[in-house]
Amino acid sequence: MMEELISRLVSKGIRIGAGEENLRIQVGRATLTAADKQELKNFKPDIIRRLQHRKVVSMSYAQERIWLLAQLGYGSQYHLSDVVRIKGHLQVEALKQAIDLLVHRHESLRTAFWQLANVTFQVIEDKVDFQVEETDLSMHDSDIRERKFENLVNAFIARPFALESASLMRILLVKMSADEYVLGLCMHEIICDGKSARLLLKELNECYSALSKGETPDFKPLKMQYAGYAAWQRETESEEALQPQLEYWKKYLANYQDLDLPTDFPRPGKPKGGGGVVSQSLSDELKEKLKTLASQQHMTIFSVFTAATYLLLTKYSRQKDICFGTPVANRDHQELTEMVGSFANSLILRLNVEEDLTVLDFLTQVGKVIAEAQENQHVPVEKVFDFIQPRRDLSSTPVFQVMIDYEKKEAQHAGFGECSLENIAVEQDVARYDLTIGFTEQPDGAIDVRIEYATDLFEEASVLLMQQKFINLLDVLCEHPSSRISTLSFSSEAEAEQVLNRWNDTDMEVPAQCIHDLFEQVAKSQPQATALIRGHQEVTYQELLERSGRLANYLQTKYGTKQIIGVSITRSPEMIVSVMAILMSGNAYLPLAPTYPADRLQHMMTACDV
Repeated sequence: MMEELISRLVSKGIRIGAGEENLRIQVGRATLTAADKQELKNFKPDIIRRLQHRKVVSMSYAQERIWLLAQLGYGSQYHLSDVVRIKGHLQVEALKQAIDLLVHRHESLRTAFWQLANVTFQVIEDKVDFQVEETDLSMHDSDIRERKFENLVNAFIARPFALESASLMRILLVKMSADEYVLGLCMHEIICDGKSARLLLKELNECYSALSKGETPDFKPLKMQYAGYAAWQRETESEEALQPQLEYWKKYLANYQDLDLPTDFPRPGKPKGGGGVVSQSLSDELKEKLKTLASQQHMTIFSVFTAATYLLLTKYSRQKDICFGTPVANRDHQELTEMVGSFANSLILRLNVEEDLTVLDFLTQVGKVIAEAQENQHVPVEKVFDFIQPRRDLSSTPVFQVMIDYEKKEAQHAGFGECSLENIAVEQDVARYDLTIGFTEQPDGAIDVRIEYATDLFEEASVLLMQQKFINLLDVLCEHPSSRISTLSFSSEAEAEQVLNRWNDTDMEVPAQCIHDLFEQVAKSQPQATALIRGHQEVTYQELLERSGRLANYLQTKYGTKQIIGVSITRSPEMIVSVMAILMSGNAYLPLAPTYPADRLQHMMTACDV
């Protein structure tokens, strides 16, 4: 009864906290009935014991989705990580104090998730005893040290989180030498998104820099914690309040099609989540051409990338109506900019270009589609899915299976107190979607194209070819803005030369003998060699020659020579015997596949007088 009461009240948007002897109730826009108040009074001692030094609040919509995915077995796909190398004299105790201050500052770092009476909600601890995971590798030689470090970091990032336990952040500190450390952060996305991770590193830097000098960090108090945001979202973004935008998305996604890309492997019933990554930087020449094209058309480079992605997917799938997702920060209110939490939303883009437009007209249409979707981006994608009820199964994500991710990286602070700071790239071998096509503008102006792919579906070689075709396509869009999109070539000159010329350079000397004569020569030179295999059945060249010879004698006696003889038989040794026998008897054969339509078979036989 007590658990049902807590679950019911939290579901209404009421926040419940407990100290040593008292309850803290925040009602917000909800209402406590007289019966609710009486039950709270009756169960007060039990609730205090259950929630002592904690508060419970409803989840945000994003957290609901991630929690459900976790129940379905998705794990490290939703781990966010950052690894940095720190060189110089690191004050380890000051670093630990800085971490403790951040854990105290942000409630999300003290949050777990409980399920009571079939309702899941956030549980925020008043205090957690956060422990940094420390390892010393400084005693090893450099080769052994780096190998151990790589294994250690990979295991640290991949290790599962228990969502019912706070904190859902862990920190690794590895001593590499007296003046070099590596700091690793790993957080579950149910409490943190990419912007939050960058914010934490920034605040950790500021906090450590102050503490290492004996100063007190000067942080402005947060105007709101993530729990307050989750409650506000529930109050203001109910299905009733979002009805106009939900109707827009229902119309926008009416009769959408799942993307059917050709894959190297059959799609499994439930993906394992394994992933790979290929990455390539664009040339300076192509980068400048893209910026020029975007500037001339008064659009963003993201719009050009989106247009190229659509054309690439239409080429591979032979579909014109394609949906894909793109992440949005979803932090439009000033109060949310300095908050750690799971805010990111997925915006669905749908393109269906039936007309054969010029590149410039096509880019204009893509820009309009993006702008219209962005006007309705505030609807949580979870609410869109609930409203339109798309086809769901464990083999793929609903509505879109490809994500487009564009990021403009800011220059990071190179210092960490009196130490220097350097990012370490660590690739996780996981994938959330069939493909995630990412574009990253680096602080130095470089642009990287990065494709993350599901290894359940694709081989690396296929994705590398796809990436090259994509980069070729970007160049073609820039070079031929007045061309029709149907005329665009996805292949580079070198690739076209290989396909059209080198691969077709198959000239060879052909013996001036018929195939059945060549067959007889081989059969007589190696009679006991295996000529045919069908299942467990094997036929030697001698046996095949003898059977074909007997049938050839019969055919020559019955039909003579220079006749067309039909063969209607499934793939089998008997089919080969029949073909060889017809040729050996001086006749020609007409293949009449049993799977052909009856009208077609009749037409073939009439035309050949069989």
